[in-house]
Amino acid sequence: MGIDFEAKNIKVIPIEEAHPNAWNPKDKDTDEYRMVKEGIERKGLKAPIFVREVPNTFGYEIVDGEQRWTACKELGFKEIVVYNLGPISDQEAQELTLWFEQQVPFNEVKLSGLLKDMVTKFPDLIVPFTSQQLENYVKMADFNFEMFNGGEGTPLEDGDMVTIKVTKDQKHIIDQAVELVSQDQEDISEGRALELICADYIGAPHD
Repeated sequence: MGIDFEAKNIKVIPIEEAHPNAWNPKDKDTDEYRMVKEGIERKGLKAPIFVREVPNTFGYEIVDGEQRWTACKELGFKEIVVYNLGPISDQEAQELTLWFEQQVPFNEVKLSGLLKDMVTKFPDLIVPFTSQQLENYVKMADFNFEMFNGGEGTPLEDGDMVTIKVTKDQKHIIDQAVELVSQDQEDISEGRALELICADYIGAPHD
């Protein structure tokens, strides 16, 4: 399928003419939402809200972008930019809600390097991370991952195994943490459990 986007479907409407759908599986009051709101407050609304027409219903129903719409409403926006998908079916609308949310996550090591470079170049940097998260990413960028790959100077590739030396007491703590994660999620590998623990500590997104 090629590009399916019509410029004529983009319009500015009164914010009250858009309303949430009944199936959105996202939680409403979260740190992620607050980041969305802060981003709009600082940078403005950069993408349209995707909506559809529903027969015998006033205005438009939101298919994707409820959190951005809510943030704009709380920030006092009177109008909002939407992309009208037209009178699509319930099935099409709900499928699109899920497909629009599929995103490729950042490579955390590459992200840490980018953030360190940005911190160096831009003293007035505004990013969707707390100061502590940003500090943790910068520390990650300074960490020499190659030293754990067995061969000096050999860069890590996707799928490579990494060995990290820890003390007996440290291993005991790590094992306990991995066991707790394994109790919450069935059929999870130790490596994946450790990844989730680290992601939670630095505040990184994970699925």
